[in-house]
Amino acid sequence: MNGVMKYQQSIASEFSAIKDRVRFFINDKHWGEDGRYKEVILMNYLRRILPSDVSVGTGFVKNKIGELTGQIDIIVYKSSAPRLFSEGDFVILMPESILGIIEVKSKSTHSTLSNTNSGFSVIQKAEENGRMIGNTDIFNGNPLGDGRRCYSAYRLSYKNVTGIKDGEKPGFAFGYFISNLLEAVYSQIAPEVLSGQYFEFLYPLEGTKERYKVKVCEVYLED
Repeated sequence: MNGVMKYQQSIASEFSAIKDRVRFFINDKHWGEDGRYKEVILMNYLRRILPSDVSVGTGFVKNKIGELTGQIDIIVYKSSAPRLFSEGDFVILMPESILGIIEVKSKSTHSTLSNTNSGFSVIQKAEENGRMIGNTDIFNGNPLGDGRRCYSAYRLSYKNVTGIKDGEKPGFAFGYFISNLLEAVYSQIAPEVLSGQYFEFLYPLEGTKERYKVKVCEVYLED
C-alpha cells in the first residue's frame, strides 16, 4: 500500500482516536454532548486543511426571498463574504458565501435517516437546506458514524481496497469524505488547483474516486 493510501487511512484513525477519548469520560446518557464534540473535532480539522480564505462555522443561511435554513452543524464559507450576523463560530450568512454544508450524526439509525414526528430526517434536512441555498455546486454532506454519506456510497473497506480481511484496519470512507469536500471547495474558489497530481492525492484508489462507487444502492433501515 502506498503512502497516500496510508495517509487516507490515518485520517479515519485520527478521528476514531479522538472520539474514543471523549467516550472514556461520558456514557450513553450523554450522546448529545458526544455528538457536539464530534462537530468541534471536525470543524477544527477542517480549519487546518482548508485554504486561509475559507472559514468554518455553524448557524443559518438566509436567502433572497427571506427563507431561513434549519441550523446547519457545519458551514464552510468564503471568509471575505459579508455576514448578516457573526458571534464566535455562530454565523448567519447569505447563499453567495456558501461553499459547503455538513450535518454530523453519531449513528445512522431509522430515527435519523427517516422522517420522524420530531421534524425532518437527516437527508430531508440536507436536501431542504440545499434548496434554500440554491447553489448546486456546494458540498452537501453528512458523515454518519459508520462513514456513509447522504448521496453517495463507496465500497471502501480495508478488505475491498487491499483484498485482505483485517477488522482492525481503518477503511477509506472518511478520508474520501474529506477529499470530496476539498474537491468541491477548490472547484469553486480555485479550479486550477485540481490537477492530475492533486486528484491522485485526493483519490489514491486506482487513481479515481469512482473506482469503488456503488452505482446502484438500496438502503434498508432497521426498526
